[in-house]
Amino acid sequence: MQQEESYTNSTVGNTVPKQLKYLPSWFPKKVRDLLAWNNVYLSAAVFVAGNILFLLLLLDKVSLVSLLSYVAMLELALSFVFVQCSNLFVGFLGSDFYSPPSLGKPYVTEESLSQQLDQLIPLINSAIDEWKKILFCTDNRRTLKLWFTAYILAKLGRFLSFMSLLYLCFLYFFTVPIMYHTFQELVDSTYQKVETIAYQYWSPIQHDILLRLQKLVDQCPQRIRVVLQRHLQPLLSENKTK
Repeated sequence: MQQEESYTNSTVGNTVPKQLKYLPSWFPKKVRDLLAWNNVYLSAAVFVAGNILFLLLLLDKVSLVSLLSYVAMLELALSFVFVQCSNLFVGFLGSDFYSPPSLGKPYVTEESLSQQLDQLIPLINSAIDEWKKILFCTDNRRTLKLWFTAYILAKLGRFLSFMSLLYLCFLYFFTVPIMYHTFQELVDSTYQKVETIAYQYWSPIQHDILLRLQKLVDQCPQRIRVVLQRHLQPLLSENKTK
């Protein structure tokens, strides 16, 4: 587990973790600060707005296309009022209050793109490596775990829509990391107790399953038996040491 750093937020006046556990390291710093509630007012506003947005979509009160259209209409209306009022009251507000936008300037430069690419290239290469490991099944345990995860998601898809899964992810990133940091000692102690009790019940069952698998492997043909024993033996050794 990475060591957490903390610093004092001058806006809120309390100590907030700079980096939280269970947040992907590739998240931009602004996103990590938002999910860490470093600025309570901004995070609270985004959290409330996100809940309202997802609930409206999930309850079929409004569609995503309609919502985006209403937001665009509101932004255009506010911009129109601001520009027209600024031109109308230029004598009172001053010419510096509003000035027409400068067009044609280089918004994107090679330097800015290269800085972004320097951060993205390692992530892209790492993602390609991980995808190759999955496709070529370089780790049997990992392949089985991914298959089991895909099976669970396939079953959940019958009861949860994609928007519901997005909403659950939104709630997770805004609540679980910061709650774990706040109550870390209590959560860790409770988890250790539950893990100890669960292991006491699971260990005999696991040992019995491995013995049954060993009997099945012994009955397999020689060529297949060698391969199966190669993968089963580490599990048996690990179970004995525990």
